[in-house]
Amino acid sequence: MQLIQEDQLRWEIEWACDECGNSHDGDWGRAPENLRRTLLAEHGKHCLQLAESESHGGRILKAFRDAFKMSIQEARAASNDMAGEGYCGTSVEILFLQQLLEKAGVRTLRRGGE
Repeated sequence: MQLIQEDQLRWEIEWACDECGNSHDGDWGRAPENLRRTLLAEHGKHCLQLAESESHGGRILKAFRDAFKMSIQEARAASNDMAGEGYCGTSVEILFLQQLLEKAGVRTLRRGGE
């Protein structure tokens, strides 16, 4: 699962272990790709677009860097996605990004479960 905790993105996974009973793992930040793929397969991808065409360049880049620890280049590419078809991810990733952007005064449109 993914969640927003203490204003950060967090992921956790739990499984049954024959030797030790229930085991779990988790960390702060974006979930590992295998967990993300599972979440996307089960719940569909969710996308976020800019609600208005005015430029918010620095605020958008900061939100991506804060949310996902992206490099400047990665954040710029993700920002370009938002200005077009939308930036897509898991429902929790998109909700977290939307919250950060709204706090920064950037209006967004969200669609999901595709």
